[in-house]
Amino acid sequence: MNIYALESDCDPYWNLRFVNGKLDWEQIYRFDGTPLSDRWRPLAVKADEQEIRDLPASDFPHLFGAVPVFSKSAATALQPLLEGSGELLPLTCQEGEYFIFNVLQIVDALDEPTSRIIRLPNSEKILEIEHFVFEPTP
Repeated sequence: MNIYALESDCDPYWNLRFVNGKLDWEQIYRFDGTPLSDRWRPLAVKADEQEIRDLPASDFPHLFGAVPVFSKSAATALQPLLEGSGELLPLTCQEGEYFIFNVLQIVDALDEPTSRIIRLPNSEKILEIEHFVFEPTP
């Protein structure tokens, strides 16, 4: 079995951050495999002014951990691959047009007891998985 991790390359490009901080982070924690497009309000994001001066823009900027963000051109190019697996939700950004991807096709395959998992303090929410162990496929 092959496992692929989708990760943005933070160093050579500018990244995005939430304008409203904690309020917007809480919206992202609602990404749980259920559709949000019918009630989605675009979240405001921006790039750091210093990064804009020193680094090029990215079609896949880093915003929040494992939640993918795509530029309009990347979203358009990837649409055939993404269709049926999730929904592209718009972000509000002065630096360009960006979309966050809400994954809707989720498979419960992680063997949590034998995986190495770091959880958020005082929570069952997963912060990071250091070592993946998956349930055998039927």
